[in-house]
Amino acid sequence: MVDEFMKLIEEPLKRIVKKAVAEAVNESLPNAMKDMEKPYLTVDEAAEISGLSKRSLQHLRDSNQISYIRSGKRRILIPRREFIEYLESRKFKIGSDE
Repeated sequence: MVDEFMKLIEEPLKRIVKKAVAEAVNESLPNAMKDMEKPYLTVDEAAEISGLSKRSLQHLRDSNQISYIRSGKRRILIPRREFIEYLESRKFKIGSDE
């Protein structure tokens, strides 16, 4: 009986899920593309995409491992392309003694 029920709802359920996923992608994609066009990341954005804490990002800035600019007295912006390149170059060095 359960198998019959599952066969009965399988196709309608697939259509519902497919439609929901398509709507979510269509809704999110313009914002994601817009974000990719921005040349600079805020510290919050850099922390989110890298998984690093704000304090770790501050250490990287202080030790000149990543570049940044100040926008006003407090706002710090990190060049997106350089930051992504830094992350990619460090990918296999995490946890090393270097």
